[in-house]
Amino acid sequence: MSGIKVGLDATSLVYGRGVSRYTANLIRALTLQSADIDLSVYAVANKHHRKELSKAINSLRPEGGERFALHLETTPLRLQQLKWRLGLSPISRHFPNLEVLHSWDYLQPPDKNIPLVSTIHDVSMLKYPDTAHSAILAAHQYSWRLLQDRGAQIITDSQQSREDIINYLGFAPYQVTTIPLAVPQETIDLAHNLTSDQYQIIQNELLVGPNYRPYIFFVGTREPRKNLSRMIAAWQSLDVDLDFIIAGAEGWDRDIDFIPSPSRQLRFLGRVSDAQLAVLYNEAQFLAFCSLDEGFGLPVLEAFYYGTRVLTSDIPVMREVGGDAAVFVNPQDKESIRQGMINLLEENTKKQTLRAQKMRLQNEKFSWQKTAQDTIAVYQKSLTS
Repeated sequence: MSGIKVGLDATSLVYGRGVSRYTANLIRALTLQSADIDLSVYAVANKHHRKELSKAINSLRPEGGERFALHLETTPLRLQQLKWRLGLSPISRHFPNLEVLHSWDYLQPPDKNIPLVSTIHDVSMLKYPDTAHSAILAAHQYSWRLLQDRGAQIITDSQQSREDIINYLGFAPYQVTTIPLAVPQETIDLAHNLTSDQYQIIQNELLVGPNYRPYIFFVGTREPRKNLSRMIAAWQSLDVDLDFIIAGAEGWDRDIDFIPSPSRQLRFLGRVSDAQLAVLYNEAQFLAFCSLDEGFGLPVLEAFYYGTRVLTSDIPVMREVGGDAAVFVNPQDKESIRQGMINLLEENTKKQTLRAQKMRLQNEKFSWQKTAQDTIAVYQKSLTS
């Protein structure tokens, strides 16, 4: 028996961000629900990203793959936005039997006759407009208006994001469903497959581990809402010989490039591979993830998976993700962040052992299988709403 015929936008896979991990893991989990869904994947890629994006999507194709189709629009993203705004090149031209479209919230296809589902991870750029890139904000606002006009069902990652979407974007409560994420499968696979020799090579490449200086770790795209300036200032004020390593794409947070580094090292690694990320999590004293706002905060669960302690923001979404396993601080207050860092650095062995148990238990609350099942329920809802 055939499942629901769903077209899913995988354009975000190529950007190497949290939304990319969401898309990859959702596709992988949905394909395992073989009795419930027929998945057609579409994506937009310019000539520079075409091979990379095609490879990324096909790596998620299940064995056999008879219920997994793929179409790439080989067009620059802005041109595709224009074409879709004009009603050109509908997805149904390539997949004529689709019953539901699951779009990226940045880009909406013109197929008005197909029920629409979209994932909005957060509305941070509306809550903190001073931290938003104007062009990105404008594109999202246009896309959100289309979703409203078409009565779309919205998926989001946390209860806090659900409330924000209702309050800031005006969606009705019945349109917005909270579906949490989980530790990415890439993280789990690496933990199982990385050999000790490979691990040591990466340690030496990155200058981390027992033979090198201890460090605090942050991972994420460098943008203002990530609050890096305050975290760096708190770290600089510590009377501890401790580095701060920052991994992730540069984004548009340029100010932190010019913060003077003391004798301790402030290291910007840029994007890192999944294997490098595994080592960086594992060797860190703790993860500092004190964002002003998040849709979910996957790095917290990733850190928990590696047994790495977490310092994060005392905001509702991070309470949802961190449970009783993280240390929470006021992200607006440098002194609160500083004291949280000190508390973690001074934690004794007994407290660390208890915290490790709490991290494992917190991680067990989340799974991609549950995420996929709940997502399919939203597809079913879109067909009857």
